[in-house]
Amino acid sequence: MRTIADHNAASAKKGVLKAEQVLKIKEALLRGENPRALAVLFGVSVLTITRIRNGDTWAWLKPQSVFVPSTAAPVPDDVANSLAALQKLMQEEKGKGGLETLAEKTAEQLKAEIMVEELTGRKI
Repeated sequence: MRTIADHNAASAKKGVLKAEQVLKIKEALLRGENPRALAVLFGVSVLTITRIRNGDTWAWLKPQSVFVPSTAAPVPDDVANSLAALQKLMQEEKGKGGLETLAEKTAEQLKAEIMVEELTGRKI
């Protein structure tokens, strides 16, 4: 007859996961980590990771909230306005054939010119 220790040893050889490991897997999946990489890391099959992800196994175990950074952060109005002004200036310079000159200007020069144009309403 098998003892609990025998069962635990056999389970460890098969790659049976503990609750703490499944939580880590679920959190990693929420962050968008690759299921194959997780399978290798935890010594289980990709199918096991997929079943965890789909809730076929360990569905009762809920991960804590995981911070997932947004890829599309809002652009502040002043940055958007400056960008729009810079794009407009580049189009005007391109139309005049002076894009090479524009490329030679430093960012600080362009920023100063845009601010003067915005304040005075006149082209430099």
